Amino acid sequence: MVSITQSNTWKRESFGIGRQTSNFSMSINKKGGMSRYDYLAIDDIEFMNCALPKKSNEICLGFKCSKNRGGCIDYSRVCDLTDDCGDRSDEEDCENKNFLATDFENGFGLFSQLKNDRYAPLTWDIRTGTANGHIYSRVGPPYDHTLSNSEGHYIAMTRGSAGAMNEKAWLISEVLRSVAKGECEMRFYYFMYGDKVNQLNIHTTTQKDGDYTLLWSQTGEVGNFWMRGTVMLNDTVPFQVVIEGKAGVTTNDLIAVDDVSFSAGCK
Repeated sequence: MVSITQSNTWKRESFGIGRQTSNFSMSINKKGGMSRYDYLAIDDIEFMNCALPKKSNEICLGFKCSKNRGGCIDYSRVCDLTDDCGDRSDEEDCENKNFLATDFENGFGLFSQLKNDRYAPLTWDIRTGTANGHIYSRVGPPYDHTLSNSEGHYIAMTRGSAGAMNEKAWLISEVLRSVAKGECEMRFYYFMYGDKVNQLNIHTTTQKDGDYTLLWSQTGEVGNFWMRGTVMLNDTVPFQVVIEGKAGVTTNDLIAVDDVSFSAGCK
């Protein structure tokens, strides 16, 4: 659900509808204003990235969807907690294939809180449902990424009532190893909506209380949808991944993350 604000020019709006596994319909409702001249005009409606891979008899250089669809997807999409094939064949037997993943449905999984009163006094929290202020204040997600409904879980951070601008929240992974350079990839989904969001960063660290190496960063609003992010992890020694959120200028600065997975090249 999205609330369209008043404008005297054409204004582009985009929002995610989540994974829909059956037929669905959408409705557009307008509330009457104080004047009889409160017109609403809509044009050029487009659905983007909604189609599943097409069935093809050509040679697949990626992963061949093995059930009734027969489509082809990139190997980086395998076991990333997203049904890219549409028949879930790309999400089968992932644990036995040495993929690691956390969907936050039963806690933090591979991750744990890393609170530092000086450098990272804020925390990541596990949440469900629509973020407070999503519709009218443009804050946070309307649902999680895993289940695309109000019962699914995701993690989120915000400055809250006691935090301050640029204060951080850290979440740190278990110790990981890359089997070879270019073989260990982290995949994740993030939600950064509204003009008050600040910054999301992905670091690695190779020593306890050691320096952080910044590998990926996103600053400011992305949109009203879950966005996919990827990071190649090329450390040649054991390392940990740190997910860092930075607080914004107001409490409408919520950043959300869901469905973090690591390729089979990560041990």
